[in-house]
Amino acid sequence: MWLMAKKGRKSGSSLVKTKAGHKVRSQSEAKIDDWLFSQRFNFVYEPIFWMKGRKIEPDWVIMPSDVPSVTKPIIIEYWGLSYSKQQMKNVSYWVENAKEGYEARRNRKESFYGEQESYDYIGITPEDLKNLKQWLPQQLKKLGVDLPIPQSQSQKTSAKSPHNKGWSVRKSNKSGGLGQKEVESILGLTPPKVGNQRNQDIRKRLPDGWNYFPQK
Repeated sequence: MWLMAKKGRKSGSSLVKTKAGHKVRSQSEAKIDDWLFSQRFNFVYEPIFWMKGRKIEPDWVIMPSDVPSVTKPIIIEYWGLSYSKQQMKNVSYWVENAKEGYEARRNRKESFYGEQESYDYIGITPEDLKNLKQWLPQQLKKLGVDLPIPQSQSQKTSAKSPHNKGWSVRKSNKSGGLGQKEVESILGLTPPKVGNQRNQDIRKRLPDGWNYFPQK
């Protein structure tokens, strides 16, 4: 039921386009997507793949790369209805009614993520989102990921719009990291380049189960 609600709560015309070119479901998701883009992570929005025989549809996956140094994929979920007790005082009635089922679904997914040794996981709530630029770097640092751009410079960097579009691909050529188009190719989002040895090398660094199933 909640999977259907997630897919249906935004029509194509009401999706929010991010700096990475993704069409996300809310301004909150856009804030997260834009921050990941500003930090030069190689990430995919809403991929579909199998993990331990189970179909998984996380909000984001940060892919392994050299710069930033990410040794294994990091799953990120935004739990947009996981409000704090204080926030729940001001929510709509349908959020109150849905809260119990939503949290049960969150607990099931997080328990499953916690059992996986080949992936790391970060869950974000609306409360975390208030201080995202400080909170998320702290969580990534716990996983051994150091940010390539000091936070004092990230806003200035993201403001340079002429360099934003497609910069992750250009940067990957210099750093040895994986660009967004290559990520999409690996997961089957775009046709793979014939004879692309780079993609084949990166694919070997991914855990088993990265079989992409396109949405119908």
